[in-house]
Amino acid sequence: MGTKILAAGHILVDIKVRVRDFSEKDGLSPIREVRYGVGGSAANVAIGVKRLGGEEGLLGKVGMDAFGRMAIDELMKEGVSLEWVRIDPRSETGFTIVIINKDGDLAMYGAKGASEELTPEEVSSVKLDGYQFVHIASLRVDTSVAIARLARAAGATVTFDPGRELIKRGLKHLSPMLQLTDILLLNMREAGLLTGCDAPEKAAESLLKHVNRGIIIKLGGEGVYYKIDGEEGGSPGIQSQGRRHHRRR
Repeated sequence: MGTKILAAGHILVDIKVRVRDFSEKDGLSPIREVRYGVGGSAANVAIGVKRLGGEEGLLGKVGMDAFGRMAIDELMKEGVSLEWVRIDPRSETGFTIVIINKDGDLAMYGAKGASEELTPEEVSSVKLDGYQFVHIASLRVDTSVAIARLARAAGATVTFDPGRELIKRGLKHLSPMLQLTDILLLNMREAGLLTGCDAPEKAAESLLKHVNRGIIIKLGGEGVYYKIDGEEGGSPGIQSQGRRHHRRR
């Protein structure tokens, strides 16, 4: 049996719009391509786990609307378990509009919708026995805390990727969740915002006192830097030709 991982957080629809150039004020830029698909931090992780051969669960919320049906349909096609996906007929499914120009630059606009309306009460009945990891991503702090407590009671490792919006609120806002977090995941920009450090090693060292086991800092095409359980090192990105390395302190 493979590793069993629950991903908890946003289930959204991504609308990817490709253009040659971003439009100027009051201007018009022709659209080259539009694609719709399931997205959101938790949905993406669950799909990734499934494709890699792991056993996944997904905890999140969508509305009973066209976008919600689209998301559920694509998740079913991927074979993702929907046992803990909530469907709210009173809410609208969240979505993200991603505009991509010819250089690969992005402009993003989003509405979290039903995803951010998942409450602590709605997750109280979730059963996490048998999960080795519970990954919580971009979800409001009170609901994240409720899930993390369930995970720790079940003996699962809690990983937390707060995302750009929660990071902007600072360490004090995140503190209740960080106290329950084993491994914190951030990109370098987010780590810099929290710590004021411009190097992953320094940022990780600054953040270690806020979590239980370690930090992973995502470095885009350069891969990741990690410091977990006293071991630190890096892993290159998929396209990188660099060699893996690690050292123990």
